[in-house]
Amino acid sequence: KADAERCLQQLETHVPAPDQFEHLLDLEGHEFARRKIHLSGVIDIVTEDVVWEVKCVSELRAEHTMQLACYAWLWEKTQQTRGSRQFRLLNVRTGEVRQLTANSHDINMAVEALLTAKIRNEGRPTDEQFLKNAARLRAKFEPRALPTHQVVGKTTRVVSADDGLERQSEAFRKYQETYMQLTVKELKEMLRSQQLPVSGRKAELVKRLVEARYPSMGCPF
Repeated sequence: KADAERCLQQLETHVPAPDQFEHLLDLEGHEFARRKIHLSGVIDIVTEDVVWEVKCVSELRAEHTMQLACYAWLWEKTQQTRGSRQFRLLNVRTGEVRQLTANSHDINMAVEALLTAKIRNEGRPTDEQFLKNAARLRAKFEPRALPTHQVVGKTTRVVSADDGLERQSEAFRKYQETYMQLTVKELKEMLRSQQLPVSGRKAELVKRLVEARYPSMGCPF
C-alpha cells in the first residue's frame, strides 16, 4: 500500500493536470516495403504539451525508450491537428523522467528497422527480437553520459538523439553503422519503399540510403 501511494504521488507530482488517459494512436494503410500495414498503440497520458509513457519498474531500459520513440512517430503521423508534443518516460517507482529529444530522421530510422524486422518475420516481432533491435539502435536515443538535473525534486535525464555528436560527418557514420547491420534484403526493402534503385553491393545500398537522407551534401564514405 505504501509503495502504491508513493507511485501515485510521483504521478501527481509530475503530471498534475492530465488531459487524457489511454489515448489510442491508430495508423491504418501505411505504405512500407510495397505493402500496406496497420500500426497502433495506446499512450498512457496526454497533456497540453507532453505525451507521457508511465512505467513502474526498478529502472528504465532501452526498450522503454524505443517504445516512446514509436509513439512519437505515430503521433506525428496521426495527430497533426493536435500539434506537436514533448515525449517523456516517467518511472513512478523511482521518480526518474527521461525526455526524448531524437530528431525525426533518427526516429524514422528506428521505426523503419523495427518494421523491416516485423515484415521479415511475417508477424509481430518476439520480445527477444524487439529487444535485439532496441539494443542495436540504443546509441540513437541514449546519451553516453549526461548529468542528471534536479527540477523541483524530480530527476530528469535528457535522452539525446545525437549522442553527443555535433558534426554532420559523424551523423553520416551513425547511419552507415546502423544500416550496415541490416541484411541486403532488408536494405533493398527500404530502398524500394523510397522508390530508389536496389542494384549493387551492400555498401552501395547503404550509401544510397544515407545519401537519400542528405541529398544536398553527398556521402563522405
